[in-house]
Amino acid sequence: MEGLWTDGIGMDQRAEPPSGVRLLVLLNPGRMSRHWLLGIARGAERMGILAGTLELGPIWQAVQQAGSQHSRVREQAGEHLKAFCLHERVTHVLSYTHNGVFDFGMSPDPATGQPAGLFASLGIEHILLWSDHPNWASDGIATTEPVRTLLNHPRHHHFVKSAVAAEEIRTVLGWANVRAMDMGEDMLMICPDDHALALEPMHDATIIMGDAAPIPERLHPFLAEDDPDVSAMMRAMLAGTLEGCARVVEPWGLDAAMAERCRGLCEAMCAARIGQPMTPFWELCNGLGSEHTETIAMVRADPQRWYTLMHALHALTGWRRFFWPAWLGRRANLGVYGSPGSRMGLADMDEGAWVQNKAMASVYARGACAININAAHDEAGMTHKPFQIASAGVAPVHHATPGLEDAFTPGEECIIWTNGPELLDAVRRLRADRALRRRMGERARERCIRDHTWEHRLSVMLEACARPAAASAFA
Repeated sequence: MEGLWTDGIGMDQRAEPPSGVRLLVLLNPGRMSRHWLLGIARGAERMGILAGTLELGPIWQAVQQAGSQHSRVREQAGEHLKAFCLHERVTHVLSYTHNGVFDFGMSPDPATGQPAGLFASLGIEHILLWSDHPNWASDGIATTEPVRTLLNHPRHHHFVKSAVAAEEIRTVLGWANVRAMDMGEDMLMICPDDHALALEPMHDATIIMGDAAPIPERLHPFLAEDDPDVSAMMRAMLAGTLEGCARVVEPWGLDAAMAERCRGLCEAMCAARIGQPMTPFWELCNGLGSEHTETIAMVRADPQRWYTLMHALHALTGWRRFFWPAWLGRRANLGVYGSPGSRMGLADMDEGAWVQNKAMASVYARGACAININAAHDEAGMTHKPFQIASAGVAPVHHATPGLEDAFTPGEECIIWTNGPELLDAVRRLRADRALRRRMGERARERCIRDHTWEHRLSVMLEACARPAAASAFA
C-alpha cells in the first residue's frame, strides 16, 4: 500500500474540524471523473475536513495481476484501509459511482449480519457520486443482482444530476438514499485564461465534446433550413426509434398481447415527447393513461428492461447533441474540440484531440462564447460542462434543459436557446459585443464561486447524509 496514500494536511498538524467530519476521497484513474474527485478533495482540504485520499488504480492493477488470488489482495488492502480509517477517525468516504464498495471484499454488517462493503461495515457513511447514472456506469452492473441490493445500504448515499433521475432510480432500482444535486467545479482548477480572453476570438463559438458523431441521414435536409422544426425532426426519427424499441423488446419473450401493449406504450411515449420535447420520459410515462399501467409496471419491474428500453427511446432526441453544432457550423465559425468535427461535416480542430482538463479554459476562450448541449439521457439537470465554461470566464450558451435557470440567471449569466434562430442570434450577439460577452462570462464565474464550488456541494452532501432521504428528493 506504500505510495497510495496522500494525507490532506500533515498528520500531526491536522486540527479536528468543528463538525467532526473526516472525509476520505477515493481517486480512480481516468481523464474526466478523476479531475472532479481531485477538485472535491481540494475543496474538502480547504474546509478542513479531508482525512486523505486513496489511489484505487494501483489496487485494481494488483487485483488484476493476482488472478485467482485476487481475494487475498483485496483482503490485505482492506486491512490496511481499515487501520487507516480507524487511525484517521474517518467518518465519511466519497467515491465516483460504486468505487470502493466491492474492492476490499464484503464484511458482515454489525447491525444486520448481512454482507456489506468495508466502509458500511465500519459505520462510515459512503457518498456515491453518479455523474454517469447507474444504468450507464460500468456497463450498468449496478442494475443487476446482487449488486443492486448491496448498493441499497442505509449508509450508501447516492447523488445524481436531477430530481427526475433520482425518482426514477428510487422506483426502478429500489434505492432509498438517492438525491438530486447539480455537479460542481474547483474554481482554482479551471481559471480564466486572461491572455486568451483579451485577444480577438478565433471562433464565433467553441464547443468541447468527446463524442462527436455523424448526423442521421434522415435529418440531412434540415441542415439547409434556417429554422428547422424540432417536432418535424423528431417525427423523422420516429420510425427508427420504434424499430429500436422493438429490437429491445423482442428477446423478452412476451406473449403476443403483452408485446402489442409494449409497442403501444412506446408509441404513446414518443407521441408525448414530440408534443413536449423538453419533458423527460419518466414524467411523460407517469402521465400516460390507465391503459398503459400494467405494461409500465411490467417493464419497471426489471431494471435492465426499463433502462434498455429508455435507451432505445432516447434515439428520438439523441440527434440534438450533434445536429445543432453541425447546423450552427454552417452559419458561423464554430470551433469543435475534443473529438473530430469532421464527423459532423465540420473542420477538425487540433486534429480532433481530446482536450485535457488543464487546457479547457484556454480552449473555451478561443470562442466569443461556448456552447453546450446535454446528451439525450441527461434529460434534466446540470452536467459538468456549464460549470467548466463558467469557471473559464466564458459566456455560456446552453440548450434548454430543466434546472438550468436555477443554476444560472438567463440573460445575465448565460443564454438559453431551444431552436436554431435563437442559437444563431445568441452567438452573433456575443461575437459582436465584446463588453456583453466579457460581462456575462465574469458574472457566470462569479455565480460559480458564490454557489457552485465543490465546497458548496460537499456541504449539501454531508448534510443529506445526516437526515433521512424521505425528507426530500433534493440534497
